[in-house]
Amino acid sequence: APVFYQLSSGSTGTPKCIAISHQGIVAHCEAAGQLNDYRSDQVWLNWIPLDHVVPVLTYLMQALYRRAELIHMASEEVLANPLSCLEAISTYQVNHTWCPNFGFKLIADALEQSNSLPEWDLSCVLSWMNAGEQVRRF
Repeated sequence: APVFYQLSSGSTGTPKCIAISHQGIVAHCEAAGQLNDYRSDQVWLNWIPLDHVVPVLTYLMQALYRRAELIHMASEEVLANPLSCLEAISTYQVNHTWCPNFGFKLIADALEQSNSLPEWDLSCVLSWMNAGEQVRRF
């Protein structure tokens, strides 16, 4: 039986409603964990709404499966102040995070416009995935 249904964006054709099974979640978590050396003592950060497949399957389920800490920021907070994401990474010593291409652009633009930057410690970041939309050059 499905654990949940995920709506696809239709980027490869017609949008679909995909049944996500318990077995599929476990297989995804195991494979990604082996590939990326995910561990239970690591911290995860997400700020994209949970109706998107990446925050649900790749972050929420991955952190739950590993019994790891997951920080979920309000999307509105990061959209209003993109540098709040960097502040959270430093504060919580986040190891894994992600954002779509537009999020990287928001952060880059905010960094460019900032007059002074706090001394964030971002050395904790092991992975910062780019996913959720087509990657393009700006």
